[in-house]
Amino acid sequence: MPAGKRAFGPDNIRTKAEDYHGSARTRIKRTDKAIHLNMSFEEALKFSVAVQECVQALNRKNRSTAQGRQMGLCMSIKSDVVSIIEAPVKSPPLPEE
Repeated sequence: MPAGKRAFGPDNIRTKAEDYHGSARTRIKRTDKAIHLNMSFEEALKFSVAVQECVQALNRKNRSTAQGRQMGLCMSIKSDVVSIIEAPVKSPPLPEE
């Protein structure tokens, strides 16, 4: 079938932003030393896919450039939703021994 006769062309397909990889609903419990994210199996699957998709996108970056090395995974927690976003991040400092 020629590309022009397809029922769904590229113009009809909604896409998300390139740096957004998904989200999952969660219950957040904060303690003095930790943040606990509790989610159902289905939400955990969505979370897992979003993290894997982001890591795969990061793996395609050219790590020999400064811009490629600066990119990382940002986990945005807003009320009861955890979003996975690809963004420039700073590496945490190494712990002193």
